[in-house]
Amino acid sequence: MASNSSWPRVATVLFSAIFLVTIFLNSIFSVDPYRCGALIGDGQWIDPVDANGTRRPFNTWQPDGCMMRKYTSDDIHRCMEGRHMVFSGDSTTRQVFWGMARLLDRELANKTRRESATHAAYDMEFGGIRMRQIWNPFMDLDKDGVELKKELELYRHERENPRKGPKGLHVGEVESMDEYLDSVRDERSLNLLWAFPALSRTEPAAMVDRHETGFHVIDSVAETKATILLNARCNAKLDAMDGYPHNRTCCTNYGGPSLVQLMFLFFGTCYVIACVVYETYGILKARVGRRAPFDMETGLFVTALLACYHADRTQFLAKASKMFVYDEFTVMTAICALVFLFTIRRSRVAPQPDTIAPQKAPEVNVLLPRDQTEEWKGWMQAAILVYHWTGASKDLGIYIFIRLLVASYLFQTGYGHTIFFLKKKDFGFKRIAATMLRLNLLSCALPYVMGTDYMFYYFAPLVSFWFMVVYSTLAIGRQHNDNLGALLGKISISVFITYVVMMKSPVPEWGFTVLRLLCNIKWDLREWTFRVGLDAYIVFVGMLTAIAHVRYPNACAWALSSYVGAVGGLVAMYGYYHACGEYFPTKEIYNSWHPYISWIPVLGFIAVRNMPGPAQFFTSSAAAWLGRCSLETFTLQFHLFLAADTKGVLRLGMFSGDSTLFNDRWRDLVFIVPIFLWVSSRLAEATGALVKLATDGTVGQEAENESEKLWSVNSKFDELVLARVRPLMPAMHTWTNDLRVRVAMMFGAMWVLNLLS
Repeated sequence: MASNSSWPRVATVLFSAIFLVTIFLNSIFSVDPYRCGALIGDGQWIDPVDANGTRRPFNTWQPDGCMMRKYTSDDIHRCMEGRHMVFSGDSTTRQVFWGMARLLDRELANKTRRESATHAAYDMEFGGIRMRQIWNPFMDLDKDGVELKKELELYRHERENPRKGPKGLHVGEVESMDEYLDSVRDERSLNLLWAFPALSRTEPAAMVDRHETGFHVIDSVAETKATILLNARCNAKLDAMDGYPHNRTCCTNYGGPSLVQLMFLFFGTCYVIACVVYETYGILKARVGRRAPFDMETGLFVTALLACYHADRTQFLAKASKMFVYDEFTVMTAICALVFLFTIRRSRVAPQPDTIAPQKAPEVNVLLPRDQTEEWKGWMQAAILVYHWTGASKDLGIYIFIRLLVASYLFQTGYGHTIFFLKKKDFGFKRIAATMLRLNLLSCALPYVMGTDYMFYYFAPLVSFWFMVVYSTLAIGRQHNDNLGALLGKISISVFITYVVMMKSPVPEWGFTVLRLLCNIKWDLREWTFRVGLDAYIVFVGMLTAIAHVRYPNACAWALSSYVGAVGGLVAMYGYYHACGEYFPTKEIYNSWHPYISWIPVLGFIAVRNMPGPAQFFTSSAAAWLGRCSLETFTLQFHLFLAADTKGVLRLGMFSGDSTLFNDRWRDLVFIVPIFLWVSSRLAEATGALVKLATDGTVGQEAENESEKLWSVNSKFDELVLARVRPLMPAMHTWTNDLRVRVAMMFGAMWVLNLLS
């Protein structure tokens, strides 16, 4: 029997083994490896319906298991590369012709359509691409219909059974033919555009002549038909040209893996297999302790990277488009809140007066203790996950709320690191290396695996940048940190330099140019300056709060941990909410004010949360647990919770429904969310272990001892070769045990991988 302490090891081994086996089986037995069949097969409209149950307009068609690309005129040009298009068929084909023309040049297409005959052949040019429409309702193979007549001759001796009826098609005849073809689809291996009739099968509003022929669709649906054809023909080609973000997943191999990705897939898979075998042996033999280099704790880090790749760079899992529905956001948020409320537990004991030494006053409550900050990070992370999954950025109020959550996290960055540096006075290189590795290990590894870039996972770069700002501010002239005036002066200088360098000088552009030329690193400067500028001052507010707490704990407690402070915090948060609704009608206007005012609700929340009373010593254990792995959760969500580089959501592909949360997608969440959160938690532990492995000098000593055993062989080869090398080993071990050398080696490895990418 496995002990309680071994269950995490067993669970990790089982997860990794099941994952590898599932990937292997899927690669062999997948019947639609690129989701081309899903694209031309069934699907559904996921645009929300109105109060009457009507769905208009028809903008978002969701094939079963993949996401379509919205094609622009430029995309079509790059795909066609000077070639022309030919459409041959009846009036329904003519609709697709005009739909394609509108995608190329909407104004010209609408004008030309009004001036053209209805039942005629067209030979036109739209946006520089020649398009031919051949009027061929009976699918003649040549202009005289010879081939068609030849086929009809086969039936000349068939017995005729004429009957009287209305001229044309009978009601429901087309639907009956479609149903028959669908029933023999698999038997006859019919590779038809099943999506075309599905576009209007259950949506009467998609038709323009429902009570006449029942053939013709509205213009937006005709454009969707053209888009389906483009996705089938062009997606793989444009993916190979464009790379990430892969916000289109139908009928594509994601451009194929690069050399670096192939290397990782091979060696990473081999490593995880070795870890599973070695860890299984250790569990069976009841071995405990350090088992590097095949420790499953560190092996899980590689497993998580492999999971990200197979989830979001292959067709292993289905992907679906987001569609914001306010009620879905509300319900998911309420569920998270209930979980957090039902797991509230006492985390600390209220300080008591010292009965032995009554002359000593009780210790002032610590502002923002660890249990509170972990809880804070946890429920903020839950809100961010719901926000991203539902696509709630379209709602201004929710967007402002999420922006304040990011500001709150950065406030904690400034506050927590300032407290540490002022109290511990540890400005050593090991502290920098350990912190930066802890923040960036995952977000630096993912770009090589996923073909993205470091800035794509923007939160780790952002927190890392502000950590270095805090460190530089306090480390430079550290001998003056006990002087309040000098400390405030250093912070003022830091604010000024950060603002001038990042927002008003070409220094960032120069830096990004150097990285591009020397390291093949192509980061988005505009996005980076936007992210930094959006929260340009909240970190310094956190630093000032930390200084006030260290220097004037009683005054700080009165302001942020008292009934007066709590009332003031409530007033501040309500006033902020009211002002946002009154004065900030757009995101752009709010973003311009956010850097200067975000500290108001942040400090207000701290004051309310630390209000004297029992609540001060209780925290939600579920929220705190999530907070301890919030960094991993935030980064992993890009590929293991969301999909298509955050533009869609992951689905299992096992369930069918209407793509709403309540009637369909909740079943996927029941499976995906627990696995995602468990992997995030275990990955946080694995990251900590890897950071310790990289920064702890004792690891080097253990490696040295192991090496001594390896080198102590008695053979002819030892006498001829190893005897000459052995004297160099102590110097080599001393050199590799230097943390600065190990960090330099990491940067060197990244530089090589960047050049190969």
